Amino acid sequence: IENYIKTRISDFSLQDDGYRHKVADAILQKSSGSFLWVALVLEEIRSAYSVADVEQILTEVPQGMDPLYERALKVLSKTHRGKHLIKAILCWTVSAIRPLTIKELEHALQLDLGENILTLDKFITSTCWQFVQVDKSGKVSLIHETVRVFLLREDLRSEFTVDRSGGHDRITDICLLYLGS
Repeated sequence: IENYIKTRISDFSLQDDGYRHKVADAILQKSSGSFLWVALVLEEIRSAYSVADVEQILTEVPQGMDPLYERALKVLSKTHRGKHLIKAILCWTVSAIRPLTIKELEHALQLDLGENILTLDKFITSTCWQFVQVDKSGKVSLIHETVRVFLLREDLRSEFTVDRSGGHDRITDICLLYLGS
């Protein structure tokens, strides 16, 4: 994990090597040995626009995957545009039995939400990146199985919680609608 942090952080626009080392040490200390946690935090720091922003991220980022996911959901809940789309993407990605292609997901969302989605891949990478990824071959999947477990938790209090049977019912209804058209 330490080598990964040092390699990734060497490309970041941070003040100098001393500050890079300080940031790397802080990340390593908070990581609790979780590679996924490190990768998500590094991605967030990569998008920081100032030293103050980096410091704020290092201060506010919680330890552990569930608290990190909860923090990401809180950020998503403050989103004003596209929240219904985020919810649908999470539901479809968590509930599907296999990774869908970007085209399959676009078509499913068009039937599900009744609207054409422009640049779905960009939307996913800019809003859902802490939960969902689009790989180079165009497959949409969860970033890790822990995301599925987290979002399906019955005790999760979030508007983005995915109901297992509701998700499967939603996919069934859209598939039947597609077959009937």
